Amino acid sequence: VLSGDEVAQYHDQGFLAPLDLLGEAAAATLFGRFEALETEVGGDVSQRFRIKAHLPFPWLCDLISQPRLLDVIEDIIGPTILCWGATFFIKKPGDERFISWHTDSFFYGTRPAETLTAWVSFNASDTESGCIQFIPGSHKTVAVHELIPDPNNMSSNGQTVVDTDENLAVKAILKPGQFSLHHESVVHGSSPNLSDHARIGFSIHYCPPHVREKR
Repeated sequence: VLSGDEVAQYHDQGFLAPLDLLGEAAAATLFGRFEALETEVGGDVSQRFRIKAHLPFPWLCDLISQPRLLDVIEDIIGPTILCWGATFFIKKPGDERFISWHTDSFFYGTRPAETLTAWVSFNASDTESGCIQFIPGSHKTVAVHELIPDPNNMSSNGQTVVDTDENLAVKAILKPGQFSLHHESVVHGSSPNLSDHARIGFSIHYCPPHVREKR
């Protein structure tokens, strides 16, 4: 599915975006199902269903095993694919919360560091609504984190990569049904949602099966 240049770009920069996955109607259906789930739960879906959010819901299990998505993942990590987790990332309209510059490797504790995340956008994710931003090539070095608590930081303990040059950041602007890919060690973050609509993303974590948790 991916071209040779796209595969090379992923390995060189640590991310790839935007990538097409679902049509407009299919994306609207996903968004509608999310809204129904939110109404049923009556609270923050991302807090109620964490780490393995797909397991209770056949429609999310269908999403993580969507053939085109798996074909793209195969182009990066090979044909034997393990999905070990999935998480909602939700920012409401006017939400002042942000996600500080960080690497997923800081949280995972897996070896080797070969997890690949597909971030599927259920609706528009753009500059105004606080899309993900990546620091190209930052996965090639070990990022140094500091704990800088902030009540608006969606990272639990304020994990922040020090000395991040934000001028290098590339924004992953996604239409509904598109997705981005990123390596677990690439530095990334996102800004507050200053738009008039929610920004709903579903983050799916894949790896080859030789990856193990090391604690």
